[in-house]
Amino acid sequence: MRIILFIAALMLAPVILHAGDLSGPDADVQNTPHSQSLNFLIPNASPSEAQEGISTSGEIGSQNAGLNDSNDQANSVSLYRNGNFDMPDRAISLLAGNTIPEKNFLFIVEHRNREPVDEEPFHDLLGFDGGGLKIGLGMRYGFLDNLDAGVYRSNGTNESFDTYEFDVRWRLLVQNQHGIDLAIRPGFSIFTQKEEDDGSGVFAQLLASRTWGRRCFAGTGILYHSESSGAVKKNTDDEHSVAVSAFMDFFLFSWLTWNVESACSVNGYGADHPIISSSFKIFTYGHTFSIVFSNSQYTTADGIVSNSERGFGDTVIGFAITRTIPFEW
Repeated sequence: MRIILFIAALMLAPVILHAGDLSGPDADVQNTPHSQSLNFLIPNASPSEAQEGISTSGEIGSQNAGLNDSNDQANSVSLYRNGNFDMPDRAISLLAGNTIPEKNFLFIVEHRNREPVDEEPFHDLLGFDGGGLKIGLGMRYGFLDNLDAGVYRSNGTNESFDTYEFDVRWRLLVQNQHGIDLAIRPGFSIFTQKEEDDGSGVFAQLLASRTWGRRCFAGTGILYHSESSGAVKKNTDDEHSVAVSAFMDFFLFSWLTWNVESACSVNGYGADHPIISSSFKIFTYGHTFSIVFSNSQYTTADGIVSNSERGFGDTVIGFAITRTIPFEW
């Protein structure tokens, strides 16, 4: 819980301190006073021609050398925003405050074992052969730069129903302008089961995230679900749950990150242990692959919001794959 509050404080600090000034290190170079001054001095020239023209005049040329250094630094300040691959919209199962690019599909495949890694590590291959696998299949589409929508399906394991999740994510604040990505995410869940009436519930989430320097991506949020789920939840327990969440993601290499995420129930139903997950994520262009270690099988909002019955010693393994594909209607 202290870790979550600490990350939440980090998220709010840039807004309080006005760290979203466009001249900051995370700003888009094309929107900085540097690039504006180049276009002003040579109005009809391209940025490269403006650079060349300025360098031919003595004093201005020496100033331009400093501007080039600043622009190079801004271009390389964050491995998450350098254009080699898409900015991630999530850590593992926790979403961030930024949306996926406009006119792009994001496909998600997630898998979690039920058997703990150390129960039969050799015979059941770290739990992969233990049965009761929970598999999530999802898809999102970026309708606008700051608006995307998604659908996600997860099978039942301990519970007798499958879960279908539908949501919209609307980004209200953008880091380059306000120092933080802030979004709201309303949605609803449908619970289906054979020969029984289907159930449903609504959820709402507030998401905040930002990149820090060159190698760190962090986020926090608060999630409400009217009909939360849990492996040991009973009919007599509270129907709703509220949880606070946080994640941090670090680049170890230009193609590999290590991250950790956590969700802790603070109101309504909650199992005994906060959910803590960690993964190593490999980045390629438009694609990520993560090896996941967690004390929870749940990847949908109704399960993430309600803690886990597993202690930190009952870790399960799984994987997560995302793939971004441009698509115009």
